[in-house]
Amino acid sequence: MTSLLGKTHTMFGTPKDPGLIPQCLQRIFLHIGYNIDAKVLYKPDGLENLVQTNMNNLQ
Repeated sequence: MTSLLGKTHTMFGTPKDPGLIPQCLQRIFLHIGYNIDAKVLYKPDGLENLVQTNMNNLQ
């Protein structure tokens, strides 16, 4: 059951009215871009435990 309360719109928005996720990512990358140091490596953290699967394994 879904509540249809606009959660997806709030999080993602539209191209003309971006939601929380696009706005946050834009601010993060703008900040990193202005303060980047060639000696610093930015990388995602906590992705080592990802498990790849397919639809057959989900049944």
